[in-house]
Amino acid sequence: NASLDGDNLVLKKYFNIGFAADTPNGLVVPVIKDADKKGVLEISQEMSDLAKLARDGKLKPDQMQGGCFSISSLGGLGGTYFTPIINAPEVAIMGVCKSYMKPVWDGKQFAPRL
Repeated sequence: NASLDGDNLVLKKYFNIGFAADTPNGLVVPVIKDADKKGVLEISQEMSDLAKLARDGKLKPDQMQGGCFSISSLGGLGGTYFTPIINAPEVAIMGVCKSYMKPVWDGKQFAPRL
């Protein structure tokens, strides 16, 4: 768990996870603080709450700061691949897309595969 400060790698003792949220005014990245100390249901509720604040234009600056890692998803829009852009000073981002079945040749026949 780290971020960049210029050329320096800063190791952090907390896990704050950002997620991309589409709003009428563009993309923002709300941050779920101390995600490692929360359960799935609590994270889901907080994510919903932050996304609503973002859509309503009521997200505060401190609710978009301190992220260590972000998640961006185009799956809900039907996107099957994209290259997400790292939200500096974070060091990584994960892009999630919609999965779909397609025929893949296994050397003998076509078989459905994700």
